[in-house]
Amino acid sequence: MNQQNDICLNTAEWIKDAAYQIGMRIRWNNAIWQAKWWIKGTEPGYPEPGSGELPWEKIKNCDADLCYTAATWIKEAAYQIGSQVKWNKAVWEAKWWSKGIEPGYPEPDSGEFPWRKIKDC
Repeated sequence: MNQQNDICLNTAEWIKDAAYQIGMRIRWNNAIWQAKWWIKGTEPGYPEPGSGELPWEKIKNCDADLCYTAATWIKEAAYQIGSQVKWNKAVWEAKWWSKGIEPGYPEPDSGEFPWRKIKDC
């Protein structure tokens, strides 16, 4: 994996309600952004209300690779057939409706695996 992919994989997603200090980096819309000053609530790529200035600087584009575009698996979530998630350094696809079964592990009753690994990350 190249350094760009590592940065894209390991940078936290932007959160609207979070406050960011100057120099902090986030991932948003398949890119890495860096805060130019303290900022809260302004989406990367959009001007700050009032000033019209852009508080985020785009520093890297991230390829549309499933390793960093797929959502992270959440135990409490229900997944439909075809849903793709990121878990344990891999991308997985649901073979059928599933909830609470960790990718890579079988269902306790049937022993069937509801997730198919589609890519190592």
